Amino acid sequence: MFRIGFIDDQDTHVDKYKRRFLKYDIELIYLEENLNYKEIINWILDERLEGLLIDYKLMPKYEFVGSSLVNYLNKKIFDFPCMLLTSFSTDALDESLVPESFILNKSDMQEGIESVSKKIIQNVEVFRKRMKLSEEEYRKSFFKYKNGNLDVNQVDDLKEKYNILKGYHLVEEYDWSAVEVEKEHELDQAIDKLDILIKKFEKIEGN
Repeated sequence: MFRIGFIDDQDTHVDKYKRRFLKYDIELIYLEENLNYKEIINWILDERLEGLLIDYKLMPKYEFVGSSLVNYLNKKIFDFPCMLLTSFSTDALDESLVPESFILNKSDMQEGIESVSKKIIQNVEVFRKRMKLSEEEYRKSFFKYKNGNLDVNQVDDLKEKYNILKGYHLVEEYDWSAVEVEKEHELDQAIDKLDILIKKFEKIEGN
């Protein structure tokens, strides 16, 4: 079963879409709440979704259009399939935020549901393979991190990757807060050493 989220400003066609997609082993999960970008990320991870169908015209329910949400999600969840539903594909294309191959015409949700389903499944299968590669890359980077071979920016990237992979239960739980405590302890020690050196220097200057 392929778990796909659906975000639209109206729930008029939700039940109909759900029935149609079930024939192709796709479970459509409709987002009922009005969430912001970050909350949508959490919803995706909580539901362990493997892709999204997003209506282009989300207003007035949401304060953004579908293409902006797709652009945001593509930056936050590596290779996450986001497909944009629209009756006016030219509008979405003109924004240059979503590739044409990820823009679906709403009319295809009826007669063309089979081709839409095939496209969704293909995108999810690619996503699964890339998640596997991301997991392998994470484990290699984590090994380097444990050996102190990553800089601050690389550690931040590692944490972001961890949060996504953990959401899909692909990596073990890790207490990053302990890392912050350890860093603070090291910083305190460095400050203490610096204070000692300053005091020694002041004594020398005083003599």
